Amino acid sequence: MPKPTDPSQHNYMFSDDMKFLQKVIIFHPTQEKFLILKRAMDSYSRPGDWDFAGGNVLFGELHNESIVREVKEETGLNVTHLEPIQVVSRYNEKAAIYYLIINYRVRAAVDTITLSHEHTEYRWVTYDEFSRTTPS
Repeated sequence: MPKPTDPSQHNYMFSDDMKFLQKVIIFHPTQEKFLILKRAMDSYSRPGDWDFAGGNVLFGELHNESIVREVKEETGLNVTHLEPIQVVSRYNEKAAIYYLIINYRVRAAVDTITLSHEHTEYRWVTYDEFSRTTPS
């Protein structure tokens, strides 16, 4: 599929009622911890919740370009060699949107994070710490 030529076009991949999302579990470079980000309180979706880096695939964008872009925007990290680990689909009745989600994992080269306006806080956590931080 050719990429859009108008850079101001930011339509979601597929349609406005079907979104293609990607998330990535970013592992610390030297510790057995991974990165979680706290969503800003003005976030449209799940304000104040802890989340992984990632987001929407834009119309005409390749999925691997999208996840690299989202991680860079949200954390300041440059990532390569992303490993897909899970594909999930779900329907959100309240929003009337069908989601196709691909989850990845990667090990960060550095642990310095630069947050975007989309998040207010970050933590490197173990699985046990993550389980206590997020609702089940």
